[in-house]
Amino acid sequence: MAANRENPSKPLRARISFLTLISLSATGFVISLFVFYIIFSPASPDRLTKIVDIPPGSTTRYISSILYEDGLIMNPFFFEALVTVTMNSKKLKAGEYELNAGMNMWTVLAILASGRSLKHRFTVPEGFTISQVSSLLEESGLADRESFLKLATDRAFLESIGLKEESAEGYLFPDTYIITKNMGEENIIKIMYRKFSQVFTPELREEIEKSGLKLHEILTLASIIEKETGYPPERELISAVFRNRLKKKMRLESDPTILYAIGDLDKKRILTKDKLYDSPYNTYLYRGLPPGPISNPGLDSILASIRPASVDYLYFVSRNNGTHYFSSDYRDHYRAVTRYQKPGLVGN
Repeated sequence: MAANRENPSKPLRARISFLTLISLSATGFVISLFVFYIIFSPASPDRLTKIVDIPPGSTTRYISSILYEDGLIMNPFFFEALVTVTMNSKKLKAGEYELNAGMNMWTVLAILASGRSLKHRFTVPEGFTISQVSSLLEESGLADRESFLKLATDRAFLESIGLKEESAEGYLFPDTYIITKNMGEENIIKIMYRKFSQVFTPELREEIEKSGLKLHEILTLASIIEKETGYPPERELISAVFRNRLKKKMRLESDPTILYAIGDLDKKRILTKDKLYDSPYNTYLYRGLPPGPISNPGLDSILASIRPASVDYLYFVSRNNGTHYFSSDYRDHYRAVTRYQKPGLVGN
């Protein structure tokens, strides 16, 4: 019977398999170190801050190309792979981000996934119209002017946010807002109207009901007061003038309503032809308040429209120094016009 002999090739194959395993392990270790290095090393020692704009709807590949071109990541392929492995492909958010090449890839990904985009302080001045607000937003790169104006006069959209008017004019409260780029025109209008709703507390709404005017009328009057004077102590007096005129069925004859009607807010002098411009906003032609606000008034003008001064004034004319002269009868008013204004100009 033949003796059993070990196959001499078995130890050789074992040694080869062992060496292969070691080689593969070493290769894997080197690759792991390389991947670790790519992910956790900064793209550059340069820590200069860069503002990166990620547009809405951007794919991971597009985002990685933006980051790579700006020198913020070492390799776009590894960034895409990292996004996929960490299941963040649907979590990357559009916006403006403040990044620098001193950040590693993992940190960049974490910031984009967190949505901590750059915030902007945006101030709506008292008395600005929706047209002026939309222009200011566009100049700041925060919204598209035409899209904003379209939404601000879109009845269906306004009703969806609780505003049952034909326009948001008067309802976008003047204040300083913290907004982000790509927030969108809808959200910007929503936060401005939300602020308006917060200002009009139940107590203030109750006071409006007792004032004899509706909320929309109060805002309309306040918007005219806002445009008539920049001198705070006069607001209640001007409110009284217009309130007294309304009671007497007199035309308000407010120059700012004409400027709003003709669409030229920067015009310095009202001409006779302007006073004949046919528009329901022209208070030289039509009695009563215009159909709606001519600007977005601040709280002081709103309170003045609710709480007019207890005076019998019916007229006022500019002294050309930021203040006005008030009169109760036309003779006194005419003398003031002659004194303070050039020939041919007539005050309220």
